[in-house]
Amino acid sequence: TGLLGGQRKTALDTFGYSYKNLVQFLRLCICGEVFFQTGVFPVFIRDFDKEGVLFDIKTSPEKYIKEQVVRLMDEYEQRLNSSYSSIKVVFKYDEEVANKICYDLYKPLLKNFYF
Repeated sequence: TGLLGGQRKTALDTFGYSYKNLVQFLRLCICGEVFFQTGVFPVFIRDFDKEGVLFDIKTSPEKYIKEQVVRLMDEYEQRLNSSYSSIKVVFKYDEEVANKICYDLYKPLLKNFYF
C-alpha cells in the first residue's frame, strides 16, 4: 500500500466507506443514465447532479453514514438500470464510416511505410 492506499484505508476506517470510490460510482451511474437516454456521455455532470450530492459527499463525507451510502448506491444503480431498460438511443455500427475515420486518423502515419 502506498500513499493512496493509505488514504483509502483511513477513509474506510473513519467513515466505513471510501468516499472517493462512492463519488466515482455515483458519477458513472449518472453518466450512464444520461447516455442511455440522450446518446451523449456527459463530461461535466453539474447539471445532472441536481442536489449537489456528489460535491457534498466529496467535501463532507462525515455527514454520510454507511447505511445512507448503501441506499444511495442502490438508488443510483436502480436509476441506471431503469434507464438502460428503457434506452431511447439506438446505435447502429457503420463499418464504412468506422474505416474512413480510422483511415483518416492513421493516413499521416502510414505515408512513411511501403506495403
